[in-house]
Amino acid sequence: MVNHLKKEACLTKQKGNSLIEYGFYLALVGAALAILMMVNSGTKASALKGQEVTDITKLAQNVRDYFATQGNYVGLTEGMIVTGNLAPRSMLIGATTPGTGTLVNTTKKAVTLAPADIGGVASIGFTITGNLDTENCSGVVSNIQDQFAIISVGGAVVKLLNEPLQMAPLTTACAGDATGLVPFIYTSY
Repeated sequence: MVNHLKKEACLTKQKGNSLIEYGFYLALVGAALAILMMVNSGTKASALKGQEVTDITKLAQNVRDYFATQGNYVGLTEGMIVTGNLAPRSMLIGATTPGTGTLVNTTKKAVTLAPADIGGVASIGFTITGNLDTENCSGVVSNIQDQFAIISVGGAVVKLLNEPLQMAPLTTACAGDATGLVPFIYTSY
């Protein structure tokens, strides 16, 4: 009889889950959520970097095309870029009709444009000034470097006229500060 009870106890299936099993399931769900969040964060950052590169490149080309016959950039302001519909739509916030809005980049911070003196020649170039987020800083600058003669990031000149991009100073400059933003100045002619 005792032998029969032992046999029956071994054959009886456990009902429900133990706390250890619940803990295991919870750990699996937590790990899956962490992975999903990292992938989503990387995808969003990559999309913002791509958008920033596209917007700045298009803006610079539109400015060059607009002023091509003038031979200099006298009169260039962000206001005339907005009213002249020269900014990519994604760079405008508060735009209710064409030619209105505030010029911003992917950080949603203001972007300014102004004529620039290059090599001692007045207004022969122009600057685009704003902020980059630290996460995308190096990638954006690396991808737009061919569009600009001089690039400053975080107060450091990382590309000089007719010279290659300096990666070590760029990496240091892109570290930023507690705000997560890094000021940039792109100069073109």
